[in-house]
Amino acid sequence: SELAEIAGRYAVPKALLEIEITERTAIEREDVLVDLIGQIHKAGFKVSIDDFGSGHSSLGILHSLEVDTLKLDKSFFHTQTNIPRAKAVVASIIQMAKVLRMSTVAEGVEREDQVQFLRNLDCDTIQGFYYARPMPADEVTLLL
Repeated sequence: SELAEIAGRYAVPKALLEIEITERTAIEREDVLVDLIGQIHKAGFKVSIDDFGSGHSSLGILHSLEVDTLKLDKSFFHTQTNIPRAKAVVASIIQMAKVLRMSTVAEGVEREDQVQFLRNLDCDTIQGFYYARPMPADEVTLLL
């Protein structure tokens, strides 16, 4: 496949690469994606659903699409994390992902209280402006 060829050209192990499918695409093309995700897995790559929670039929796609990672949309974190219903929704999604053997990524996290909340829920990865703003490659090298 073209993906495998590119990974080989740059000597990047395929298991370290993850193909992102937006939630909207997953909902609109679920019938096609079931087979495609299987092919991507057979080729050695991982698959994630990006922007999970931004659509209206999110949960319906999880029973048929065997993805590796669920990336929670930043809209979950634009509200205060002390609202009980919002906390319950995020906690339930993370727990459900764990039962389905999927890793979780919280996107768009900006505040310490959000980080602590997500750590307490055992969210696998937390990303956002709380840690760093987008930056040029040379600044990333200095940061590392």
